[in-house]
Amino acid sequence: MKPWLVACTTAWLLSTALVVPEHTGIIATPSAQHEQRRFLGPDGDYLPFDTDAAVLEFLSTAEEISRDRIPVGVTRPQKVMLEKDGIRAWASYKDVDETFQGRMNDGSYAMNLRDYFMFERAAYELAGMLGLDNVPPTVIKRFGLKRAALQIWIENSMTELDRANEGLGAPKALQWTRQWQVMYLFDDLIGNIDRNAGDIVIDRDSWKLWMIDHSRGFQKDAKLRNTEKLSSCSHDLWEKLQALDKEEVAGRLGEYLTSYEIDSMFVRRDALVEHIQALIDAHGEGSVLYDAKP
Repeated sequence: MKPWLVACTTAWLLSTALVVPEHTGIIATPSAQHEQRRFLGPDGDYLPFDTDAAVLEFLSTAEEISRDRIPVGVTRPQKVMLEKDGIRAWASYKDVDETFQGRMNDGSYAMNLRDYFMFERAAYELAGMLGLDNVPPTVIKRFGLKRAALQIWIENSMTELDRANEGLGAPKALQWTRQWQVMYLFDDLIGNIDRNAGDIVIDRDSWKLWMIDHSRGFQKDAKLRNTEKLSSCSHDLWEKLQALDKEEVAGRLGEYLTSYEIDSMFVRRDALVEHIQALIDAHGEGSVLYDAKP
């Protein structure tokens, strides 16, 4: 990325700133790039899970011992305390399943939009297929007569809204900018119409940017909304985006998405590939693609 583009983008950012028994959940083998992630528990110590598979198993089999409302979010998420074998951890709970209409962030008005808890699991699966490690482990789990998405809680974190209100600036501007670029691309790929400062979660120590709240993603609208801000991409993500295979995606995400939602996502994928290739043609590969992980 050219120095002037990094500076301008950073300035703008800082100014805004597998199936198991029915009573448990749905677990799929996580991608290899997730194997080394570690998550904090409510006491501030690391949970004793070395892999995503272990986190998914805990989410699917642990018992609920308490539940609180989360005071933000139009999708009505809740916070659930889980316990198994003396291990406790918080998870976000979401069971929303409805259609709605309304005005989008870009001012356009849309109808027949879907807000669906299953999209949370689809986003986690897709992120893994793209080599991304910033969507927290998520399962679909049955609670009595209802099913819901459960996602491991990111402790010691703040939202982008918190960051802006506290007047904090990221210590590594280039790394920070690249994380936002990944989010712009991912949101356009999944057709996420509801990214906002309350669902961008930031680790207070590492400044890792976590993407949560994707129940309003995977819309049938093929429109891209972030191309004016999307100016760079890692080599690895660029290669995986181009190589994304519809048959493989249907096999991995078909339990959570309809064929129409998958088709729309691939229309957006093709448009994203066209956009990034145009940037490469105009500015050179070295100005658009980078080697470092976001």
